Amino acid sequence: MSILLSICVTTYNRIDLVSRLIASISLELSELVEVVVVDDGSTDGTVAHIEALDQTSTLNIKCHWQENRGRASALKKSIQLAVGKFVLIMDSDDYFIDGGLETIVSRLNQITDAGIGGCVFLVEGADRKIIGTEFPRHGMRSNLMEIYADYGVSGDKKEVVLRDLLISNMYDYDSKIRRVPTSLLWVRISNVCDLLFFNEAVAIKEYLDGGLTKNISAIKKENASPMYDLYRERLLCSRYRSLRYRIRSAALLDHYAIISGQRLRSLPPHPLVVALYPGVRLLSLFLRPPKSARVR
Repeated sequence: MSILLSICVTTYNRIDLVSRLIASISLELSELVEVVVVDDGSTDGTVAHIEALDQTSTLNIKCHWQENRGRASALKKSIQLAVGKFVLIMDSDDYFIDGGLETIVSRLNQITDAGIGGCVFLVEGADRKIIGTEFPRHGMRSNLMEIYADYGVSGDKKEVVLRDLLISNMYDYDSKIRRVPTSLLWVRISNVCDLLFFNEAVAIKEYLDGGLTKNISAIKKENASPMYDLYRERLLCSRYRSLRYRIRSAALLDHYAIISGQRLRSLPPHPLVVALYPGVRLLSLFLRPPKSARVR
């Protein structure tokens, strides 16, 4: 039986958390699911521990160790190693709720439209409350840019997307870039297909001290080039209507152009954005992305 879903995990010195994530995966789905772990240079014995789990579990677990290059490289490698039809990205501090993975597999098996590239689900925090907001309608067809820009949905979600889409829209940066926002992939995928959005929680996310989410502002500044590309592609995306979102993207684009030392490669395409651009430039000098901004 072919693999339906690859669960891609990147980790660094979080052996206990990765073990918890793997333990939350239902063994009843072992023929449909694989786990791909890329260890970004851990020194806590993560690889040996996962290889031992693979020997005793019916789950199909792959583990790849690489020298410490950052999440961008590790995530890209995990998707390249995946063989499933769909890919779900899980951070090492995530884990599935009871029945969560079964819900994902059930929804994926219901996709019959070739124009649908996957599904998106809700996530709970450690307090078991939904992170951010729900989608406007359960089971609605849309794209991620429209969902966040036009409908105002907020918070982390779990995106399950065709592997081929991720590969064809993958980023390509040199080894100096350690962090690329996953949102860059979601913007690119929004340009080419729709997804189905379900108001069903499938996983729990914990925001741990020392984690990427807790230190996101500093990480963005250190990796300004992919942030520049993210807001440039958000600005150029035609799959949403919100002028407010487009103007904010223009301001953040200029903000990261200044930080990264890049010159703007093109003017914003929307005529009203062009008219307001002098003010946008002034705003960008003082603008700091809000902590709630969904850039992962």
